[in-house]
Amino acid sequence: MSKVNYQNDIFSQNLSLTKAPEINLDAVDLPRYYPVFQLVFWYGTVIVCLLMGAAFGMYSGEMWVETQGVNENVNPKNPVEAAQLLLFCVSSSILMSHFIIRPIYIAIFRRSGLLPLKVLIVSVCIHLGSRFEGLCGVIWNYIYNGFQYVPPDPASAALWVSYNHISFFMWTLIIFGLLFMQRRKNELIRRNNLESAVRQAQISGLKQQLNPHFVFNTLNSLRAMILKDKQVAKRMLTEMENLLRYSLTQSEKNTVSLSDELAIVRDYLSIEKLRFKDRIDVYWNIPEGLLSYQVVPLSLQTLVENAVKYGINQYEDGMFLRIDTYRDNHCLVLSVENRGKIVENAGIGIGLQNIRQRLALIFGEQAELSLAQKEPETVSATISIPLNTKGINTLLRHAA
Repeated sequence: MSKVNYQNDIFSQNLSLTKAPEINLDAVDLPRYYPVFQLVFWYGTVIVCLLMGAAFGMYSGEMWVETQGVNENVNPKNPVEAAQLLLFCVSSSILMSHFIIRPIYIAIFRRSGLLPLKVLIVSVCIHLGSRFEGLCGVIWNYIYNGFQYVPPDPASAALWVSYNHISFFMWTLIIFGLLFMQRRKNELIRRNNLESAVRQAQISGLKQQLNPHFVFNTLNSLRAMILKDKQVAKRMLTEMENLLRYSLTQSEKNTVSLSDELAIVRDYLSIEKLRFKDRIDVYWNIPEGLLSYQVVPLSLQTLVENAVKYGINQYEDGMFLRIDTYRDNHCLVLSVENRGKIVENAGIGIGLQNIRQRLALIFGEQAELSLAQKEPETVSATISIPLNTKGINTLLRHAA
């Protein structure tokens, strides 16, 4: 069975519609200026801690670390040496925060779960970051004092403990703030993409949804029918009016009920059956319980039009058309089968491109449009719409 799959890699081919990368709302990461933030934040804490040390008089008489008599080359009253100590520890904080804590924060932010558990994990990360910073201070103390450990005075120890915990706590708040901002940005991008696709479909409604040949041929048939049967011509005109109105008004919506979509499909097929007389046989299988489900406007109509367009000319004795809707697991499936063969190298029609893009933007990765040669003389076109897509209703309300 040959198959052409139109799943949701919606931008893998050149489309005539406005394009932008599809956004997965949960796949958020830190913004591009994150490295600059790391340098500014952690080295900014050096200045703050030095100012705190100066405010407490640690450079005026009190020793920063009790090194007197251990290493005569060290002047603990010199703030430059204190800055070297802080720079060493802050550099280690950058490594700790970026390679250890940052991946943990991003992982728990992306995943849903109990809030108390997330708070516990964050608290542990803050404590580990602080203790790692303290360990770096001990290592510095040991190396800088001739490989001998000299306990710091209580004031220095209290300052270090406060500095470590406060700095990692503030860093945590900012990181989660950046992640929330990035998720909000992704939501806006996806919403704008959806609105752009809807506007594009509205502006080019007839061009993309109603084949110009269909319109011209229908007008020619209508002109000929006026001379033969005015009642039939009047019926064709009414049904064509309904089809044009639906295309112009409903295409601006994100979704419509399956019942509304089927009504316009029936109008379209009535026109085509009048044009081609007895060459089209239509079979319907539409459970009433599915009529209230939401579908993309003109999606089913596009599949039917595509089937008639390519199927009617392949056989002089006519074609059949079978339209089914059913539930398959957690998906609503719209199926159109027709007598015919897939034309090789025919390309992807503008209407199918449009439906494919809007399916992906509205319903996400689980939505699918596929075209397959089911049997030697049977082509099957299928749209699969997930019924339990998380967040879709909220997205549709904002974009409507």
